[in-house]
Amino acid sequence: HVVVEVEYNLVDDKMIEFKNEETKKRLLYLLECMKENNLHKKIKQINFKKNDTIKMYTNDNIEIILPKDEKTEYNITVVSSILSDLQGEPVKGGTIDFTYGNNPIYRPSKEILDKE
Repeated sequence: HVVVEVEYNLVDDKMIEFKNEETKKRLLYLLECMKENNLHKKIKQINFKKNDTIKMYTNDNIEIILPKDEKTEYNITVVSSILSDLQGEPVKGGTIDFTYGNNPIYRPSKEILDKE
């Protein structure tokens, strides 16, 4: 299960209405890309509330920051690859940030850095 934080209205206590139709389209596309890359089982939370970024959190407490742009499918493929690379490492936590230039940056969590 994935928890999604997004701005919405509840209509008649029965139906969710997105405050922004574009947000709905982007979220559904993101979920589709995640499923195609088998990421839906690794992600526990998605925060879709900011206008320019998407924050996702894995089951291993890795934060993923993606820009809300037209490269969603490519970025999700890269996230999948990075998470696969990290799977063999003793990594719990950290951040994968796609908002700095063309290449994503992985920063270990402070706890990991303190152990070294």
